Amino acid sequence: MVVKLLVTVGTYEKTVYGVDFKLDGGDDDFKVLAKKSSFSIPAHIGYVKSISSGPQYLVSGSTDETVRIFDLKRRKDYGSLNSHSGSIACMAFYKQKMLFTGGEDGKIIVTRCADWEPMMTLKAHAGGVNSIAVHPSGKLALSSGKDKNIKTWNLAVGKVALKTKHAFAVERIVWSPQGSYYAFLSDRHVQIFATDGAKMLIDEKPAKKILCGAFLTETKLLVAGEGSDLMIHDIQTKSWTTIETAHSPRIKDLQVIEVDGKIIVASGSSNGLMCLWRFDGSNLTLLDKVESGLRITCLTVTTQ
Repeated sequence: MVVKLLVTVGTYEKTVYGVDFKLDGGDDDFKVLAKKSSFSIPAHIGYVKSISSGPQYLVSGSTDETVRIFDLKRRKDYGSLNSHSGSIACMAFYKQKMLFTGGEDGKIIVTRCADWEPMMTLKAHAGGVNSIAVHPSGKLALSSGKDKNIKTWNLAVGKVALKTKHAFAVERIVWSPQGSYYAFLSDRHVQIFATDGAKMLIDEKPAKKILCGAFLTETKLLVAGEGSDLMIHDIQTKSWTTIETAHSPRIKDLQVIEVDGKIIVASGSSNGLMCLWRFDGSNLTLLDKVESGLRITCLTVTTQ
């Protein structure tokens, strides 16, 4: 089976840059058959701060306060959304039906992808939104902000179901694939909670600053940041595995995608290196890498 992946990065150069990978998904493993630069779009007049994609749509958010929309299947530029009055700090799709964007204006705006009209505007966080993460069910979301608040949103009614004050400002929130767990990532903190009862299971303080992360499986969390290492935390064994990489000096973003039952990881670092990895259940193996020559700020991956 041949699989096509598109890895796209946002950059300080104000562009979005995409690379197509063609993989052979054999019985045992993936191998890269071909790779090529797909596009380089001067998307913004400010640097790209957030990015998200799915099989059809790619969106990018910038310090220029706009969200740009691209149709990947039709290779069409749908223009910009201008609903925020501050930098677009984070964004997330829910099944390419709804787009959630969080801004430094403190608002979370939910936009319907069918016509790109706003469905709801949530007054979320004083000082700006850091992260928005939608539960796999689509029924609730978690958000964090510079005000150190964590909010649980009932998306059916667009209201806060729970608000808690955290000890520090959480920079990124991620859900496990089935939504049984979620993680808070910030600076030198990694905290993992069980969704049922919101019980904290892990409270770790890695030696280096954490910038990004994603769940590999329901019980294994991948994180990275300052330095060149990728680190896997196993919730069940409460152990860490460290993978040395060619990234330098910091890994700015990473994303996980499941393809035909196999786990693929895409990562990007500030020196412009884009890497594709295969996760075998315990370790990561490098499949391929691309030198973009750009200063990467954020990354997304999707099937094509």
